Amino acid sequence: MSIIRFIMDVCKLKNVPRSGWIVYGVQPIQTESVASHTFMTSFWTMIFADMFKLEGLKVDVEKTIKMALLHDLAEVLTFDISKHFLERINEGKALKKKIMVKAQKSILHNLPVKELQSNYQQMFKEFEEESIESKIVKAADSFDVLIQIIDYESKGYSKRNFEGLWQNIEKEINSLKIGFFFLRNLKIYEKEKYEY
Repeated sequence: MSIIRFIMDVCKLKNVPRSGWIVYGVQPIQTESVASHTFMTSFWTMIFADMFKLEGLKVDVEKTIKMALLHDLAEVLTFDISKHFLERINEGKALKKKIMVKAQKSILHNLPVKELQSNYQQMFKEFEEESIESKIVKAADSFDVLIQIIDYESKGYSKRNFEGLWQNIEKEINSLKIGFFFLRNLKIYEKEKYEY
């Protein structure tokens, strides 16, 4: 089995839209892809993990980056399952988790090296836990949503479209107990934006 098959699967994320944005009025043509979101989440993860490490926290930066790169891999098969959909069906989160686990295994099965399959599967499991690394990735994942809202606002979308989402994401980030760091940097940006 060639690793190219696995890579071609991953490349499909470039064409999978983040469907939740459509609910907030973003035109489908302007909706970011899962690949774009994954890249930015990984980028924020790297920066914030390095910053936490400089502040003395024991963080495995390489692990956080790998976890961020893998966190939405299942969407190659499942596409982006909107939170709006999950909120409307009974046991939506449990159902999504079950589907995602099966999709992850199916995609990783195309990796020709069994040790990598096992290592990456372990990353998925740890992402669901409460390690410092998983908290950083989850916060970076949510932080990217806030950055994307700012980007959509700069393209003319009304801030009112996203107010409820913004508040929910801030709560998610704060619940991770490291979120203050992310939100502090966002507030500094908001202040600087009006000083130019």
